[in-house]
Amino acid sequence: MARMEDHNGYWHSVVERFEESGLSGAEFCRQNGLKPWQFYRWRKKVRGTEHGSSGGQGGFLRLTPSCDVGSSGIRIRLGGGILIEVEQGFDPTTLRRTIETLS
Repeated sequence: MARMEDHNGYWHSVVERFEESGLSGAEFCRQNGLKPWQFYRWRKKVRGTEHGSSGGQGGFLRLTPSCDVGSSGIRIRLGGGILIEVEQGFDPTTLRRTIETLS
């Protein structure tokens, strides 16, 4: 059991380094010799435990107005330095899929 806890601690530190790096997930994995599928799976687990959720089921996103966004679009800031900007007339299905993928 202690071995699994050590493994969890390792991935927590990897995810923290990623979020501080400013790199894309693919680039971070390449630079650190990580398998992308494994990194994304653990990132999802780590984020779930940090936010007290069980894998992203339900929940809310906080939308905060930003003074530098014009009336033509919106800007959404997610945790980990992720920023999504959409123009007026965007496809809601694509936006939903993008957010689900990033969560």
